[in-house]
Amino acid sequence: MECRNCEIALNLEDLFCSGCGAKIVKERITAKKLKQDFFIDVFGWDTLYIRTFKELVINPEYVLVAYFRGVRKRYMQPFTFMMIGVTLAVFMSNLLKDSYLATISEAMTNNTLQDQLFAQIQELVPEEKRLEIGSETYQKELDIFKARQYAITYRMYDLMIQYLTLVLLLALPYYSYLSYRVFKKEHYNFGEHIVLNAYLFGLWMLFQPVLLAASTFIYPGFYFLSFPIGFVLYVRTYKRLLNWKWQKMIRKVIKFIFLLIVFGIVIGFISGIAGFFAGRYLN
Repeated sequence: MECRNCEIALNLEDLFCSGCGAKIVKERITAKKLKQDFFIDVFGWDTLYIRTFKELVINPEYVLVAYFRGVRKRYMQPFTFMMIGVTLAVFMSNLLKDSYLATISEAMTNNTLQDQLFAQIQELVPEEKRLEIGSETYQKELDIFKARQYAITYRMYDLMIQYLTLVLLLALPYYSYLSYRVFKKEHYNFGEHIVLNAYLFGLWMLFQPVLLAASTFIYPGFYFLSFPIGFVLYVRTYKRLLNWKWQKMIRKVIKFIFLLIVFGIVIGFISGIAGFFAGRYLN
């Protein structure tokens, strides 16, 4: 018997080719086999994924140190793990889109903060043009204000779903560079920080469907836990990986957040200028 891929001679009891490493397939193709191959090859949804997820939750430093030292078969590749998390987040976001936005719409309609914000805006209007609180015109304008706020929320949510993958791919080197500069340690280079952030992005994305479902069916505010959860994942992972004392860790985290905000403002400013000139050019 020989390998159908590289034609090297094989023993009957071999499970993998000693030449090219390909799995030796002896059985015929069946519907069950196709389903297994689909989830393993396309989604990577096998014991490797479960093991990687479990270790990242319990002992993230084990996964990272092992990968840095060259272990590749024990855990899922970081970019595959990240893309599975993104895929699940996008799928659930599309699935629950209408229900979630309906919940948000109801919350905004009954939200006194919207009423207070509109009232504060009215205080900035010249007195002769200011609407009388409780009047029919005031209520009509308030309803229009809430409808516009909902339209903005809907558009932002739609854009988030459409460009989530692209945003995370662009954010990966950005976060990695900042973490490399802030948490710099002699034997962890920029490439290793990319691996670390890819694993953390993938893990963080897995919380999004859960928070989205909780926000849709329990309480809308649950979705705002996303960023605190991401923050905890980052702090915990770096703390365990670098084995720093909490005092030093807190100083580094504050520095990381500061740089993240500064870079975010700079990028937002540049994007705003680019958008302004692009709008003038198109007009």
